[in-house]
Amino acid sequence: MTARLQAWIRQAENDLAMAEFARSGPFYAQACYHCSQAAEKALKGLLIGLGQDPLAQEPRPQLAPGSRAWRLPPTSWSTRASRVTAERTRAW
Repeated sequence: MTARLQAWIRQAENDLAMAEFARSGPFYAQACYHCSQAAEKALKGLLIGLGQDPLAQEPRPQLAPGSRAWRLPPTSWSTRASRVTAERTRAW
């Protein structure tokens, strides 16, 4: 796992921890915000794990019809996502 991927996942975990803390407050709006941030950062980590740059200058390159990721068969997406998820689960 690359350092960049680890950094995005770590930030996602931090946002999720903050969401859990806010929820116990009860600061539900802030909890929702941090959950959203955690999901976004986890997805960016997933894209990095799949070999894409989520911060590229092109608008939504991972969804563009001509992009490499768009041509991947659905089973490839699910297999890669499962592998990344399994790696993170073992690390917890």
